[in-house]
Amino acid sequence: MNFDKSFHEECNKAPRLNEMHAFFSNTAAGISGRPKLNPVVNPKLFEGDEDLFTFSKLHKKFWGDFDLHYYCSIPYRLEEEVRIGDALLNYSSESNSILNYYILGAAEGSLARTLGY
Repeated sequence: MNFDKSFHEECNKAPRLNEMHAFFSNTAAGISGRPKLNPVVNPKLFEGDEDLFTFSKLHKKFWGDFDLHYYCSIPYRLEEEVRIGDALLNYSSESNSILNYYILGAAEGSLARTLGY
């Protein structure tokens, strides 16, 4: 992929790489930004689907420091990721094609590690 100079200039001005660099670095390292309580799934959103509960328990084993902050910062993001992961797992087991996906906030790789397990 060939990026032009303007793309690199834009990246060099990005707040997350500059003004917010310390915040994101410290949060990802578990130094700051930790929630007072660890996130837990809302069981009402899984409507008794045992596969979702099973997936969520395995998913939790792969969380990193930033995941704790991420799931507590965005309401119902954890439940959404569990649903997406369960759907990807079911789809991939029924399909013979290669499955590619991108999920915002998946920098820790906990969903990918869960799917790979």
